[in-house]
Amino acid sequence: MRPANTFFVIQLSNSRGLSIAGYVSNLLWVTLGNMVGGIFVVALPYYIIQKDKNS
Repeated sequence: MRPANTFFVIQLSNSRGLSIAGYVSNLLWVTLGNMVGGIFVVALPYYIIQKDKNS
């Protein structure tokens, strides 16, 4: 019996559009999105709450 993600890996390796440039481009946008989300959705509200408590 194969693991659940084997099908995805096989499909990914058979795709014709897979390249190093595409991988790096995807990684760049995902990283930037995670940074923006982490800053504005997590850190900024904590900063605002902290600032209000110290005032």
